[in-house]
Amino acid sequence: EEVDTWTPAEQTWGRGTGDCEDFALCILKVCQDKGFDASIHLFYSLKDFGQGHAVVIGEQNGKLWVSSNGDYEVVDSLDGVKECVANVLDCGPSDLWSVNLDSDDVTRFVSGGTIAPVASE
Repeated sequence: EEVDTWTPAEQTWGRGTGDCEDFALCILKVCQDKGFDASIHLFYSLKDFGQGHAVVIGEQNGKLWVSSNGDYEVVDSLDGVKECVANVLDCGPSDLWSVNLDSDDVTRFVSGGTIAPVASE
């Protein structure tokens, strides 16, 4: 996409296709409907500032898991999540920084908004 558009889960599900944030929204919706603790995290490569990837991270029965592009993997720690994402972004785990989106952030993205800048001049 030229500009990332966050499509509501119902639309992505009906369309049957989407990109990483569309899949993340679908997985998050399923988790919320089932009462599972999960959230969307955005990861960015410090080597290629234009590259980012949205995943869902959750915990169930004491196990940490990550869903990337609809796939599901149990991981030992956040380092395991970073390894998964680093493979997608073709960089090393230490080259990543991330942000955890809260429900207000997700709502803003789906409605076409953005997150406020972290710093200003």
